[in-house]
Amino acid sequence: MTTSATVLRRLVLQAASKTTQHHTTTRAASTASIGLRSLAPLSSSSSLPNNGTSTHVMSRRAMATISAGDALARLASDHPHQEIIRYEHKNVKWTLKHVNYYADALACGLVDSGLQPGDVVLSWLPMHLAEQGIYMFDRALRMWGIAIAMIIICPNKYTSCQVRFGMMNLSPHILFAHNKFLQTPSQHILQFACSKAGFLLYHLDPNPALAKSSPDKAKAALAKALELTNANVLFTQEAGDDVNYVNLTEGVVPEIRIFDFGEGMPFFTPRYPHLRFPVHTGYSIVDKEGMYAFKHFLVPSNNLGSMLRGTALDGKTPLLGELVLDNDGIPVKTGKVMTNEEVFKAKAWPEFSSILSREYKEIGGVGVVF
Repeated sequence: MTTSATVLRRLVLQAASKTTQHHTTTRAASTASIGLRSLAPLSSSSSLPNNGTSTHVMSRRAMATISAGDALARLASDHPHQEIIRYEHKNVKWTLKHVNYYADALACGLVDSGLQPGDVVLSWLPMHLAEQGIYMFDRALRMWGIAIAMIIICPNKYTSCQVRFGMMNLSPHILFAHNKFLQTPSQHILQFACSKAGFLLYHLDPNPALAKSSPDKAKAALAKALELTNANVLFTQEAGDDVNYVNLTEGVVPEIRIFDFGEGMPFFTPRYPHLRFPVHTGYSIVDKEGMYAFKHFLVPSNNLGSMLRGTALDGKTPLLGELVLDNDGIPVKTGKVMTNEEVFKAKAWPEFSSILSREYKEIGGVGVVF
């Protein structure tokens, strides 16, 4: 009897082990493919084997495709610490959790400022930009007479002993614990923020070669893009590749020179009455009071759903607008509009699609050099 009981116990344990292994493998396969299937419609039913002898059909309600922003949120929940993108300039690495957190915060800030799904955003940002460096913040604090020392800690490079040694020798008044919070990959975050909030995003290449050789043509390109798109928000870098883009923007929208967002009044320019927020991605607001700082739109309130008041956003929601350019890089008309699903499938924004597919990518280029 003892031998029979032992054999029976072993059979039961083996069966339980196989069942657990089967469920674990199924969950892992489903999770691994979410990045590829997240923007595809779900089937109305699925068949699963039941004990290897019969088929159990589990019905589920058919769903519309989800937006890229929702797909990113699901991926960030399942794989929060997976490194997904790296910017060679300043060696900034972002995980899925970082991308989703800042995209959600930017979407919350834009909606909280009064923008609504369907509004138009014009980006005059390069794809490689990871701005918000410490230099300008350091300079601003020194202007106030504060002696500071800043330490940027990279967990993979510095040990706790090295950090303690640096603090003892430098006696810093301010310590920044991580460089990710000082640099935001503006363009890619903006793409997902627009998906989350239901905005239509147009992109105009800042073309630094044209801006340096012919500033008037660069300003003409921006002016025409604003006119054609009726953009409600304009995003531009502060400076890059020895070009001051704030000065160029002021040449197109001169009201920026005299306006001050700090007074609490709505921005208005008769040239582009639809434009509500000209935004720069630099850190300092000194001499740029007529433009909104990108960092001030980051509102991590985590209540985007309630702010959208039940607005339905899915894979069919428009996301990308096309600008048709002439030989000089100046827009002549608007082209087709692509939905979330079309942008993902066509890889219209390669890094956007790679993030949703959980494919690690490295982005070259230089950030702020001015």
